[in-house]
Amino acid sequence: MSFDLKKQEILDKISIVELISGYLPLKQKGDKYWGLCPFHNEKTPSFSVTEDKNMFYCFGCHKGGNVFDFLIEIENISFFEAFKQLAIQSGVEIDSQKESPEDKQKEALVDLYNKITGSFNFILQNKNSSGDVLKYLYKRGISTDTINLFKLGYAPSERFWLYNFLRSKNYSEKFLLSSGIFFTKNRKISLFTNRLIFPIINVQNDTIAFSARKLKESDWGGKYINSPETNIYKKGETLYGIHTAAKFIRKNKEFFLVEGNFDVLAFYQSGIPNVVAPLGTAFTEMQAKYLKRYASKCIIVFDPDTAGIEATLKSAIILEKVGITNFVLTLPKGKDPSEILEKEGPEALNKLSKYPINTFEYLVKMAINRYGLKNTEAKESILKFVAPYLAGLSTELRKEDSFKYLSEVLEVDIRAVFKDFAVINKGINNFKVKGLKKDNVDEIHVSLDLFLMIALIENRDAFQSVRNTLDIDDLLDSEAKKVYILLEEMYRRDVSFEKDIISEIDDKRLHDLITYKLSTGEFRINPDQIIKDGVRRIKQRSFEKKRSEVEILLRKTDSVKARDELERLLSEKKYLDEELLRIKGN
Repeated sequence: MSFDLKKQEILDKISIVELISGYLPLKQKGDKYWGLCPFHNEKTPSFSVTEDKNMFYCFGCHKGGNVFDFLIEIENISFFEAFKQLAIQSGVEIDSQKESPEDKQKEALVDLYNKITGSFNFILQNKNSSGDVLKYLYKRGISTDTINLFKLGYAPSERFWLYNFLRSKNYSEKFLLSSGIFFTKNRKISLFTNRLIFPIINVQNDTIAFSARKLKESDWGGKYINSPETNIYKKGETLYGIHTAAKFIRKNKEFFLVEGNFDVLAFYQSGIPNVVAPLGTAFTEMQAKYLKRYASKCIIVFDPDTAGIEATLKSAIILEKVGITNFVLTLPKGKDPSEILEKEGPEALNKLSKYPINTFEYLVKMAINRYGLKNTEAKESILKFVAPYLAGLSTELRKEDSFKYLSEVLEVDIRAVFKDFAVINKGINNFKVKGLKKDNVDEIHVSLDLFLMIALIENRDAFQSVRNTLDIDDLLDSEAKKVYILLEEMYRRDVSFEKDIISEIDDKRLHDLITYKLSTGEFRINPDQIIKDGVRRIKQRSFEKKRSEVEILLRKTDSVKARDELERLLSEKKYLDEELLRIKGN
């Protein structure tokens, strides 16, 4: 039977209404079914499905077609991948000879990754060498069923084992070298040795990459090593746990967004299956758009430290941009979901998950913890911190409620908050990213803060000591803060030495500027002194600012009526003076 006849047979057997209903709710009106378009944001349904014509069409974004077109668009897959998927669903046998070379390469890679996943999983559960790893998982509250569902595995410590094993199965050397599983310099050594393996699995239940956690601090490399991008894996488009979560997200129309692999397992183990995590990088707009096809609500669950708060803010802004209402689940201080599961059991995490709070209220609370509420400057800092989220709120009603809440918390007239926000928001909306040109790049000013951050990108070993001295609040430059947050995120995941940090920067202007500055080689000449001087000057500036604030308060404090406060301020000023003398003496 010809390809066209096979295609028609699939079209005849697949109900387009049934297929699309698996992704979004449809309501019948006359001879059409209507729903909110999964391909763009809208409040009134303009997405129609006509069953007798076997087609869909959106009157808003003008996307349309048949079941093949819908699947290609919503799952971001090739025609042949859609063809195969629908053939399986409809029970139609197909001939794989029609595949393009690219599709054949993808299929071969997926087949390889699936087989390796099976091998790693078998070794974990059946070999003596992995006994401690299995005990470790059980100790953390992960059951055998969860291990099998997520296809967890163990990569043996023998570095050449995987290469030799695959060659014995008749895989060609050329194919293995392009698979993304082996080192580029020594191409017979596996990226993953003596590690707990987390397969990254797509919604078709195929493994497309691996994330591997080391088992001993003394072992080589960072805590996690992730597969490089290939033609089947794009980290900014994929989510860990989506293969188990998708059907529950579609059903509940909401999902939990957590930080890491173990957090996903912890939520699943606690009876919360609609949970996903980014893959060793910040949450992206592509990931948000993908999830928007399934859900309208998100609960963010990140660590309440500086990097976690900034990641929550950034993720919330992205979620608002694509039209997903979001809330935040606050965790007990110093604990993450996997620790709660391990120490308190699944019931504790399940109970905690039922009490998320409004994202804006959470962000305001975190900003108050950071800046305080003592003076006008602190209140201005709070407004500036939450302004990007405020600007992105999807309805005027939600904005107004947020302004009322903020004015009450800050004890400032709402009209004043509106006016100051209007000034800040103008800067947000009018900001334009300009590309760097060879003839003007040297004229672009690089702040002290950003200069230090670029030096740390070039010399990442130094970040561990710098972060113990400098906090993000010591930085004034917003671009430098972006880099600090990225370095902090990678440091916390212990992947900073395996990742190309530049590729993680979304801001094109900042990306180009840093690339240019690094290309000059200026950060390779006496880098230790560059970093030391940068840290010293920023800390000096920070202490001078704090001293000025204390001096202002001293002038306003009544020496008779507020003697205790006066003594506290004098003590604080003495400490700041001593620190400044120490810094200037170094």
